[in-house]
Amino acid sequence: MQYIAGKKPNQLWPDDTRARADIGRWFCWQLAHFDAQACQPLTFQRLIKKLVNLGPPDEAIVGRATEAFERDAAVLEAHFAKQPYLVGSAVTLADFAVAASLIYSKEAEMPLAPYANVRAWFDRVFALPAWRDTAPSRPAAAA
Repeated sequence: MQYIAGKKPNQLWPDDTRARADIGRWFCWQLAHFDAQACQPLTFQRLIKKLVNLGPPDEAIVGRATEAFERDAAVLEAHFAKQPYLVGSAVTLADFAVAASLIYSKEAEMPLAPYANVRAWFDRVFALPAWRDTAPSRPAAAA
């Protein structure tokens, strides 16, 4: 994403060292925490296993992932109480990276209800034509 966004000046990957460092910080947080410990396990256990008939969710994994999700969603909730996007007032690559973890939030039963600021931010990102027009269609459960 950084390479392609860096080909021409734009707000997604601004030509500002501090902004790029902040975007990189959110990339690392998303990879190490939000996606790895929360979103990926919930998506696998509650959606992927259904789609490929791998049996019921492992409730121990779901429990740990739900705890991680709530911890990380609280971080995002507090952050979005202060600003509309992860890095300031405009969408950046950081928003796309973190929002991608939530694309199947409904199907994976991620507990987003208590996090109004996170939901509003995701709605803003999802409403962007570049996101909305390229988002994958919703999968159907295997019969």
